[in-house]
Amino acid sequence: VDALDDRAGATGPAVKMNPPKPVYRALLVGNTYSDTIDPLQGCDTDVRSMKTVLNSMSATPYHTNVQYDLTASQIRAQVSATFADANGSDISLFHFSGHASSSRSLAGANTTSLKAADLKKAMDKIPGTKVLIIDACYSGVLINKSGGSARPSAFNSAFISPFSSVPKDDFFANDGYIVMTSC
Repeated sequence: VDALDDRAGATGPAVKMNPPKPVYRALLVGNTYSDTIDPLQGCDTDVRSMKTVLNSMSATPYHTNVQYDLTASQIRAQVSATFADANGSDISLFHFSGHASSSRSLAGANTTSLKAADLKKAMDKIPGTKVLIIDACYSGVLINKSGGSARPSAFNSAFISPFSSVPKDDFFANDGYIVMTSC
């Protein structure tokens, strides 16, 4: 055994170190805006379906927190509460189904809005890997899609940019974020 091998001076058996098992947590938000002139049908179904999928994944058992019709401040509070015990090996999933606006914001209940940058500030406090799934009307506007001419990389990076401090082409490689959008 050479001098660089840690076992060189060991007198007992080697201790095998196991990394901590990740804990999987999910905050699922469905905003239907039922008391407005622009209600959405299906956001509650989206959330229930996502919960069913996550609960069926036995290899990665998720602890799910399902919420409906939250204001922007309630969304931020639920992010803090749901992921409060996260550590560096954990996976924290945030799923939002609802409206978004032209100001690159998620539409909360009671005409409130949550800007992508403010959501990132809340998510930055959470250690580990963060997965965001944004299923929102107007998400094309939310992430700066301009008609049919936008390149997919530009389309995605406009929303993801607040969540990444690395070059556009490497936004999934660092920073602990995975962000998916749909419209």
